[in-house]
Amino acid sequence: NRMISYGADLGDEAAGFGALVSKHCRPLTEVIPIFPDAELSRLTMPVQYFGGDHDVLLNSGAAAARLQELLPKAEINMLDDTGHVVIGQTEKIMGFMSDS
Repeated sequence: NRMISYGADLGDEAAGFGALVSKHCRPLTEVIPIFPDAELSRLTMPVQYFGGDHDVLLNSGAAAARLQELLPKAEINMLDDTGHVVIGQTEKIMGFMSDS
């Protein structure tokens, strides 16, 4: 969990929930499907992406670059000093949802 959160202070409640999930759920071990460029390019709805620069599970930088190329109007948010767990972005998400 420390590698996934990259040192983010999750607080006791969130850390406890993460431990509970880890104890009772099997992690996804298959390769995550990748949508073809043609399929992604057809998206017409607003898209918002958040990725951490220290994500140990996904190549967030490559995903962000691909989305930016295929969906130039997408809102891309690459977060510094952030792992796979993205926290503290509620206002940005709520603003995006209310504007969309």
